[in-house]
Amino acid sequence: MVNKLTKDYLRRNTRCHIQRYKRVRLMQISSSLYYYSMVNVKMLAFYF
Repeated sequence: MVNKLTKDYLRRNTRCHIQRYKRVRLMQISSSLYYYSMVNVKMLAFYF
């Protein structure tokens, strides 16, 4: 009984953690892309 509950809890938590991790990864990737694009714009403005 306890074993089944633990497995269910772990499975649910793992799914939740995976979704949260994906969301955090997406935010990190988008923010780094935004940062790089800003840096590139500044470099282009500096060169031209």
